[in-house]
Amino acid sequence: MLVSDYYRSAFSTRYGSNDMRVIWSESYKRSCWRELWLAHLAAQTQQGLAPQWAYDRVFNYLSALSDGSKAQAHLDAVVNLENTTRHDVVAELDVLRETTRVPYLHAGMTSSDVTDNIDVYRSMESMKLLMSRVKALSSGLHDAKKDMQGIWVDGYTHLQKARPVSLGGRFACYAQEVFIAEIQMTTAMSTMRGKGVKGPVGNYGSMLELGWTLEQAKAIEARVMSSLRLSCWPIASQTYPRIQDYTLLTSLATMAAALHKMAFDFRLMQSPGFGRILEEDFGPGQVGSSAMPEKRNPIMAENICSLCRYISVLPQVAWENAANQGLERTLDDSANRRIILPEAFLAMDEILIKAQVLIYGMSVHAC
Repeated sequence: MLVSDYYRSAFSTRYGSNDMRVIWSESYKRSCWRELWLAHLAAQTQQGLAPQWAYDRVFNYLSALSDGSKAQAHLDAVVNLENTTRHDVVAELDVLRETTRVPYLHAGMTSSDVTDNIDVYRSMESMKLLMSRVKALSSGLHDAKKDMQGIWVDGYTHLQKARPVSLGGRFACYAQEVFIAEIQMTTAMSTMRGKGVKGPVGNYGSMLELGWTLEQAKAIEARVMSSLRLSCWPIASQTYPRIQDYTLLTSLATMAAALHKMAFDFRLMQSPGFGRILEEDFGPGQVGSSAMPEKRNPIMAENICSLCRYISVLPQVAWENAANQGLERTLDDSANRRIILPEAFLAMDEILIKAQVLIYGMSVHAC
């Protein structure tokens, strides 16, 4: 083989993680950037546009970064340079070029060819992790639905007592709403695409200026996207369509709505005024508050509601980014995307973990 299979699986085996905090960490992001440059260099090599020694040199350097001290030295150099360049991608790239003495890195690319594709890659990895948590939660809700189908409690409409309802019926409603939200998330995942490698304005112009043919540019793009296991949009400007972020965050907000409803009901059902039907897990030594430590406050359910409320407003920011992206690209989306994407996924991850604890650890006191 001209190049090893290494770069094809690097994103899943070398730096893969099932921890949302790792996926959205600065070190993981920069590691993915470097792996993308390696994949791009490998594709150039296969097209005869870069020598094998260039790929080997970068490959060996990235392999050496598995040593913690070398990785820290690399990061220190990047941070020092970034203080001057005020551009994170340029700083990372310049240190990599200077250290390896390989001039072919980033040939024909723009920063968004790196950052956009890695943002989508990390978003896809995050969605896969969230979906595994949704499956576990759905399983718990279905078990609860079956276990409680014969338990009857006072129903409430307008928060006033109504006819009795099955507690299992309530959990069936929660399971159904989670299922509806799961469909939204699945749909969002199925339509996620990277930008591809199309240069500063999306027309491969910077590659053609290097003397590459359009066929070579598209072949390199295809190999880079294959290394990420992502499709790319056939049409892009400098970025992938920012409306994709809106549909993605909307799907998370839909799940947040379903789980807020469930957690809010838990808070009501834990209240003596509504019969104290359920009680969330309360650990040994846990206190309700500093003033009244004996209280068994529904802090887990309240925490879920708090985070769901936060996620609900994030699609508005993504909408503004999509609607106000002038011509081929304006940069006023960059700063907030560095916040809303990781925080949406981190918050939803925490919500789903706590929701599982809520379901699997609850006590039922209904007669």
